[in-house]
Amino acid sequence: MLTDVDIQDRSEIHAGNSIPRVHVRTIEMGLYEGNTSTVMYDLIMEHMYGQMPKTQDAAPLHANRGHIGKPPPTRLSNEAQKILALASTHVDFTTLSKANVRNIQLIAEFDERLSGTAGRNAALRHDRSGGLQWYFYHTRPDSTFTVPLSAYEMMSSICFRSPKMAYVARKAMQVKQQKKRLLVYCSHTLTQAVVCALLAHVGVKTLQIRRQHTEAQRDEALALFTDPTSNVECLVTSMALDTVGIDHYACCSYGIILELPETATTLFQAISRSGSAGKFFWDILICRGTFDSYQESRLMAEQANNLVAGTRIPSEIQGRLRIICAYEVLRVCLGQRVNLYPRKGVEWELFDDKPFIREGEFYSALAQLVLKEPHLGVHCTDEHIQRIGASWKPGMELTADHIRGRMPVLPDGVSLRNFENHEGEGEGENGQVDYEDNIEGENGQGDDEDTIGEEFFDCMEMCE
Repeated sequence: MLTDVDIQDRSEIHAGNSIPRVHVRTIEMGLYEGNTSTVMYDLIMEHMYGQMPKTQDAAPLHANRGHIGKPPPTRLSNEAQKILALASTHVDFTTLSKANVRNIQLIAEFDERLSGTAGRNAALRHDRSGGLQWYFYHTRPDSTFTVPLSAYEMMSSICFRSPKMAYVARKAMQVKQQKKRLLVYCSHTLTQAVVCALLAHVGVKTLQIRRQHTEAQRDEALALFTDPTSNVECLVTSMALDTVGIDHYACCSYGIILELPETATTLFQAISRSGSAGKFFWDILICRGTFDSYQESRLMAEQANNLVAGTRIPSEIQGRLRIICAYEVLRVCLGQRVNLYPRKGVEWELFDDKPFIREGEFYSALAQLVLKEPHLGVHCTDEHIQRIGASWKPGMELTADHIRGRMPVLPDGVSLRNFENHEGEGEGENGQVDYEDNIEGENGQGDDEDTIGEEFFDCMEMCE
């Protein structure tokens, strides 16, 4: 995206050659077994669909009940989004995110303890865990659970029912062993506080930068993190602070995006500002079956619309195919599992069902081929694309013969949704899902095991 410059001696300089390579992968993980999935599902349904206008039909909004039509567009309130985002990080955060006087006072005490300010509460006076004992007592299931005595037991109790917390703790200890430094991005103050306390408790020397800190405090923390002679090993902060020009990357080559930001622009600004001398590795954490999938889809839709209007996609590619290609560019840039275009106009609880994964794999193969040979785009009309999908299945190479209709329809080919219902679904809308009956696992929930990328994706090289 950078312009080459002609030098007076007739040599050329390529600005992109001086930019460090950024490797990004999206890591998908599943909720722990037990009732966690049910609790999460009920919580999201309550906050997402509870705001919709009541209709005469009181049946729940679920595609498995048959044709339901499109409800009026609904935008979640900021309060609902915050609660669901926190629950996606750790289901126990919902206990502390309820707006009541008791929780507000307790969270204020927790912040004071972590910030080292005066006026610590008597309950925290003998707490040597940086506030984790306080957190444990107010999130434990009942009074029969006693506070863990060892650092390992405390870490296990905090990470229980939160695969994202477990991943951050493991990654931080791995980076510590490598004598490297780690940057962790969180979007919420509560998450920052708990992550900082957890890492410090297990022996990772951790700092945090928050909006509440003064400019002098921020400068001091940043100087310690970027000083190669300091003993700081991890910095926990927010992506929003990047907008004021803070650079965390001078002595750091690993980053974790624990919680997604509010906008796609903020996300791409953060992962593209690496100034380290070598490669920079980003992990974006997504927990399946939570509000993370909804946020991820919303951000990708926002950024895909920007790409469609740009010039990075060949002009020969038009219509619906153009936005499919935009989603594919984003998939490669962010190291996602499949093309997320099939999520448009679909209810969040169906995002990881097998039919949508198969459809995403098809759109990924289609976009890859068309981006290499844009002239094939004229054959990918709404009328023909259903047959193209039916003549292909995951594991096959998609060729020009598929596009031109020269390949036979397969009994287990990819069945696409009705294209009439597949376009123009705006944010907050829920379109009708129309699959053929021959797709196995239509109402399933996909694979149960965690899905982690096998390799890092080179953002600059792959997108080019």
